[in-house]
Amino acid sequence: MSVVQDIDYGIVHLGANEKHLSLLAAAVIAARFQSLATTEWLITDRFQRGGIMLKNVGMWAEHALVHGEVHIATTMPLPDGRVRKTEVPQAAAIWLHYDEPDTSPVPLPDRYHERIAEDCGEYVDNVAELDELFDKHHPLDRGPHQFLVFLASMQDGSGQGTALLRHHLEVLDRRALGAHLVAADERSRDLYARHGFEMLDQVLELPSRHGTGPDHVMYPMWRNPLPPPPDDEAGNSQA
Repeated sequence: MSVVQDIDYGIVHLGANEKHLSLLAAAVIAARFQSLATTEWLITDRFQRGGIMLKNVGMWAEHALVHGEVHIATTMPLPDGRVRKTEVPQAAAIWLHYDEPDTSPVPLPDRYHERIAEDCGEYVDNVAELDELFDKHHPLDRGPHQFLVFLASMQDGSGQGTALLRHHLEVLDRRALGAHLVAADERSRDLYARHGFEMLDQVLELPSRHGTGPDHVMYPMWRNPLPPPPDDEAGNSQA
């Protein structure tokens, strides 16, 4: 995704009482994630995939209103360089906070096991297996950080997803916090690498349903916060 620095992407941080907007954010993510190999591994029936993804992402978006952050982009860039305000999110990001000094794991959403059983039906074991895999390989030993669970935009190349990412990475840099994510594929891995993320030691292998090696590989990544610019350091030393 490209980004033009002087475009106003209308970035909004959702508040705890904006569940309705968090569900719209989840709809953007669920729609864009349907074609990922990971999602196809999770939910093999393409006719059920969209509905299950919407409920699952919606659960995490609602949870992040309390234990993290949900960001949306609310403008659409036009060919003439102007932007148009939209009624629905054009891009969305969901972050979870692991930034307490003891980096305690974020609790699971309320009624997590019951909800995924209700929402995912025959695919509940796949969803639980993936969540457990993420949990097992989460780098809690790297100190306080935030975890990018989902990031998606309605249109490739619009710059909206990149704008959301850069916006929050700047916040994390100012707070000297690391960032963690799991890239869904090589393309995403390479994109995040351009924003300072580096591969962790292990990849996540989704087990084959046919018994012949992994069906799909995902890439856990980490980004250390950038140091403050020299001017900031000088200003801080004089304060």
